Amino acid sequence: MIRFNYIRSWFFLDLVSSLPYGLLTFITKDSETSPTNLLGFLKVFRLLRLGRVARKIDKYLEYGASTFFLLMLSFCLVAHWMACIFYLIATEYDNYEPHGWLQVLGNLIGEPYMYKNGTNIVDRNSGPSIPSMYVSALYYTLTSLTTIGFGNIAPNTNS
Repeated sequence: MIRFNYIRSWFFLDLVSSLPYGLLTFITKDSETSPTNLLGFLKVFRLLRLGRVARKIDKYLEYGASTFFLLMLSFCLVAHWMACIFYLIATEYDNYEPHGWLQVLGNLIGEPYMYKNGTNIVDRNSGPSIPSMYVSALYYTLTSLTTIGFGNIAPNTNS
């Protein structure tokens, strides 16, 4: 009974969301903007369950505790999204500016960006690791969202 109910409701979405799209991209050696990588965006639809999970949490927790839990969960989700946008702006739109926060981070931690053959094109395989870039972006986002960090990270470009 439970199995058939699950197959009729969330099975297809879970199946599509759990496919290893990163592995498919690696095997086919497609670019980052390939359709295979864009299919990985389907994992976001698993968040549709959040409303149902919230209703179940309300049944078992006090109203104040469940509200606090959902508020913190929402805050963490917004902070994650904003950190990803902050990183995206630095890599795609600012094009690894020489005085941008990614260049400064790379120099501070001893992993500077290298340039390809003496040009102004940055080698994306050099520089800080993805976890250190994410932690830095998340730190800036959290300090901005909580309004305790203004002035902690100063702008480095004119744009």
